[in-house]
Amino acid sequence: MSKKKRTPAQLGRYKRTKGAVAERAVASLLTKGLGVEVKRKLGASREGGSDIELDSKSYIDSRLVMRTHPGWSIEVKNHQRLSIGKWWDQTLEQATKEEKRPLLVFRGANKDWNFLYYHEGGEVITDFLTWLKLYEENKV
Repeated sequence: MSKKKRTPAQLGRYKRTKGAVAERAVASLLTKGLGVEVKRKLGASREGGSDIELDSKSYIDSRLVMRTHPGWSIEVKNHQRLSIGKWWDQTLEQATKEEKRPLLVFRGANKDWNFLYYHEGGEVITDFLTWLKLYEENKV
C-alpha cells in the first residue's frame, strides 16, 4: 500500500505546522531555562524576521560597570536534512536587520537541539545547557 501524496496546499500547511511546533518547543525550552516567558514571533515567516527574539537588557556587572546585552535574533530549524550553512546565512541576515545577536537553533529528526552562535570571535555549536550557561554569564 503506497502513501498518498500531499497536494501543494497540504504540504505547505504541514511545513508551517511543523515549523510552529518546533518554534513553540524552543520557546518553551528557553522559558524554562531562563525563567522568563519567551514566545515565538507570529508572522515571522511571512515577514522574513526571526522566529523568536530575546529582548535586550541592561545590567551592572560585578565591577559595577553598566553593560547592555543586545538581545538575540533566533532562527529555529527542525529538518531531517541539515542545511546549516544556508540556515546560518539566513540567521545572520535577520540578526543584522534587527541589530541583535544571531542564534540558530536546529536539530535533525529525533535529535537534540543544537545552538549555533558567535563566541570569542568564532562560530560555535553547542547544546542548550552550554549556551544557557554562557548566556547567564553574559559572555556570549
